Amino acid sequence: MNIEDLKIKRKAYAAEMAALVAKENALPDGEVLDEADAAEFEVTAKKIDALEARIKRAEAAARADIVAAAEKAATVDAFDADEEDFAPRTAMKAMTSTIYASDPAEKIEKGLQAARFVIGAAIARKSGPRAAAQFVSQTWRDETVAKALSQTGGSSVGGVLIPVKFQPDLIELLRARVAVRASNPMSIDMPEGNLTLPRLAGAATAGWGTEVASISTSNPTFNSVVLSAKKLTAMVAISNDLIRRSPVSADTVVRDDLIEVVARTEDLAFLRGPGTGNAPTGLSVQSGISTLTAAGVTLANVIAFLNGMVLKLQNANSRMLRPGWIMNPHVKAFIASQRDGVGSFVFKQELDAGTLLGFPVRTTTAIPNNLTSAGGTAGSEVYLADFADVIVADAMQLSIEASSEAVVDGTSLFQTDQMAIRAIKEVDIALRHPESVCLGLCDSYKLY
Repeated sequence: MNIEDLKIKRKAYAAEMAALVAKENALPDGEVLDEADAAEFEVTAKKIDALEARIKRAEAAARADIVAAAEKAATVDAFDADEEDFAPRTAMKAMTSTIYASDPAEKIEKGLQAARFVIGAAIARKSGPRAAAQFVSQTWRDETVAKALSQTGGSSVGGVLIPVKFQPDLIELLRARVAVRASNPMSIDMPEGNLTLPRLAGAATAGWGTEVASISTSNPTFNSVVLSAKKLTAMVAISNDLIRRSPVSADTVVRDDLIEVVARTEDLAFLRGPGTGNAPTGLSVQSGISTLTAAGVTLANVIAFLNGMVLKLQNANSRMLRPGWIMNPHVKAFIASQRDGVGSFVFKQELDAGTLLGFPVRTTTAIPNNLTSAGGTAGSEVYLADFADVIVADAMQLSIEASSEAVVDGTSLFQTDQMAIRAIKEVDIALRHPESVCLGLCDSYKLY
């Protein structure tokens, strides 16, 4: 049974289910399908699920076969062809048009269009925009990206900026990977590169008095939170062999590598940035935050440490609007392993649900687990913050360019047959109220 037969059978089962639904809708109020019809509905639903799985497996196998056949049949390499000579074999074109996107309405994964544009831009620099557009169209059947590439002009100097319409999905994925951004801080735009926000430094006072007594006056005091653009740069090198030999998966590799390197760099700066050398001042270095050092690694020590961090914020009158934890994965695993006197896990069930003491938990390897700040050599940091008081300002959203002629660390990409992707962002981080952050220091909070 081929793919089309499977789809026809699935359609027939769907019609049976629709008939049962119509039958139930025609019943008087309060009545439902009898047991036989209800059972038939459930059985038919399971048959459709099984067919869906078979169809997906069959399509995946077909794609793998076509890629192998196309590579064998193709004699023109998109990277080596001139614009006028770029003409892959008719057989390859026909096969890719029916396999790579059999359903034009199929939803494209987030960030893939941006990655496809980057790959196409690198091809355009060598073979022209027409060749790049043909490559994208035949590889992924993505006419939106192909059209954008055909309008780039084929500049041979510098990189090509990704169109704005392809960037939101990539930025959304990046936000999910950056622990600080995923904790829902206050995100604001900083289009001019600098921003000053007023901050209440001291509140007005109030008191009690008699009926005719003079009311004493007081005034609140203010200072400012100053943010300025800090440039984040990242470079990812991709082998051109990947694009030639595995074009269908190349967009995923490019997207994932880019997001990974930018996310880790941004997390490291937001949490532990020194505030010098054009780097942001991370939460751990901000003045006015509270700190707490764990006394040991016993269950009693862990409970006292975590509750103590919560009390640090509450006693400082933090509003606790969007509190959240950020820690190294080793620390989370250690806390989850804690058992009480009868052997039951104390925190594991809550951590498996993504919270700790009722607050969301996120992890990042940007926090080391070999620090000496807690008195040992296996120290780490735990952050608890009300992220409603954490400000992340973006002066320039993610800007990405591709090149195959650049020189990276003294190595020519042209000589090594690679493509470089350069990403640039301009950001800064600050605190509206430093009392809303507690930095916890712990040692040996890891399983190995």
